[in-house]
Amino acid sequence: MNTLIPRSNSIDAGLSGYASSVSEAEVSNLGPEVLSSPPPLTPFEPVNADWDQYAIGYFFDNFVLPQHDDRPGQLDFLPELYNNHFDVVYFRNALISVSLASLGNVSSLADHLILRARKAYGNALQQLQEALNDAEEAKSDTVLASLILTSQFQIIMGEGENSQRPHSQGQMELLRMRGSDQFSTRVGISMFRMLSAEIHMREIDGNSTPTGGLPMDTSLFQGNSPPAVFAHLLPEVNHLCSLANALLRESSSLSVVQTSIFDVIKSLVTAHGKLQDWQQSTTGEWKYTRVPFPSEELDEGTGPIYPQYLLLFEDFQTGGIWTGYWCAHIHLLRTVYSCLALVPGKSTTQVAITEGEIRSSLLKIVDDVCGAAPYFLGEINDKAVIHLGSEAKAVGAMYTTRALYFAGSSPFISSAQKEWVLERLLVIGYAKGIRQALLFRDKILNSQT
Repeated sequence: MNTLIPRSNSIDAGLSGYASSVSEAEVSNLGPEVLSSPPPLTPFEPVNADWDQYAIGYFFDNFVLPQHDDRPGQLDFLPELYNNHFDVVYFRNALISVSLASLGNVSSLADHLILRARKAYGNALQQLQEALNDAEEAKSDTVLASLILTSQFQIIMGEGENSQRPHSQGQMELLRMRGSDQFSTRVGISMFRMLSAEIHMREIDGNSTPTGGLPMDTSLFQGNSPPAVFAHLLPEVNHLCSLANALLRESSSLSVVQTSIFDVIKSLVTAHGKLQDWQQSTTGEWKYTRVPFPSEELDEGTGPIYPQYLLLFEDFQTGGIWTGYWCAHIHLLRTVYSCLALVPGKSTTQVAITEGEIRSSLLKIVDDVCGAAPYFLGEINDKAVIHLGSEAKAVGAMYTTRALYFAGSSPFISSAQKEWVLERLLVIGYAKGIRQALLFRDKILNSQT
């Protein structure tokens, strides 16, 4: 269903995928507060209500992607909810808060906009609590969408992982409460797909509780398409890594651990093979194109460059599937590497994988993550021509931020590779306004090799 969306200066060009089916009369009924950008502020002019609408337009332009065929979108349920439920006060405040935050983080008016964002965020949380106390209202699309938006607010503001856990737990509980009814609408399916993927991603980094018991409509993940196959692989990887990490925490009882470690590593290596099979079997429009770094873009006498090749995708939606794969595979290989430390030296032949194989696989994935970053950040076009300073959508940076963090915190990478990752996270944190990237950057800097 095509829906009308709010506009900023670049909204028409930025969201051409949402061709409106609304009549001219319906458009005119929305009024100038939605359809026009606010006037420029003088240095002493207070931020007014027009900026709420402008910020929403900016947020839609930069962070919303429609679903493309079998490729899941990003926040693609928002246009419909905006058109039909913007009068729901907690949803309105949640959307205004994340929109003002995203605009404020890249604006010279940051003080004004962030202050308004935090006020709207606080109001949204208070109003959401009241809605959650109503059993029927708690299962509504607007409540779940508002929880998603408050979680996005924390990512954009870089609020920290501890503050995100309550949102993760609340989201999982709501998914269970909503049951199979949520799969009867496009909005419900879209929110479930996005949330289940995000929750699994948080599990990878240990920032979410296990997702056992989530409702599942198997029709969402049927077939052999790459997203469907990966949707089944990701929970398996998380479960195995969880078991392995539990053993690692008990490593003081070495005699107990060693009786189980071989079985765990064997299962992890099997999952590693499945992920490799997924990568190799993903072809055609689902596969990236690898191109050498354009030498004509380099000054004469330029030394070694990194990355040595660039990755191009059919679209951001396709690239987003690959960033999920890279995060999962890096997580699994790091876990196997940690488990090998518990294996007695004379028994390494029993584990079917060597440190050298882990190193080789990890470094290839890290190179792919870094090779894809310029595409996600809009630093190259679809012909791999460099065009720094472009106004690319921030959603690309959202896709690549966590993958860069996993790459930068991987064992075996060189100091030059780590420095490159740290620079990209700095760009995402400030130029794209996604402050979570700065938290990830600090974690890499503070971690021990």
